Amino acid sequence: EIKVVVVFDAALSGQSTHTETYKGVDVVYSADLSADCWIEKEVEALVADGCPKVWVVTSDVLEQQLSHGEGALIWSSKRLVKEIKESELELDEELKEIRSTSLQGKIFQHKLKPKVVQGLKNLRNQLEEQERKKK
Repeated sequence: EIKVVVVFDAALSGQSTHTETYKGVDVVYSADLSADCWIEKEVEALVADGCPKVWVVTSDVLEQQLSHGEGALIWSSKRLVKEIKESELELDEELKEIRSTSLQGKIFQHKLKPKVVQGLKNLRNQLEEQERKKK
């Protein structure tokens, strides 16, 4: 199971520490501790509980070092954005490929000889031409 948690420093907000969930992402507003302290304690607890992979995404170098020291894997915010954009491009390419070749098209492509495919295309063109003449 993958869990995504975003942490905001809410010390000056006047609210107590609380968590809200949006589309499966937990958003923590940390008022009792700084966001950095909250992250450090959470990483320590997750690693102690045996969580196999804990990722921390931050561009704060000190926080990267502290979290890595606790056993977390580190990404900068810039790298996360890059990975998201690359994943979106890969997904778009896969969707284009799926849309451009239907299952039927693949079956015909592999089972019919080129002459037969060309003959079917010619027949389609003739029928389309006849339909245009009728109108």
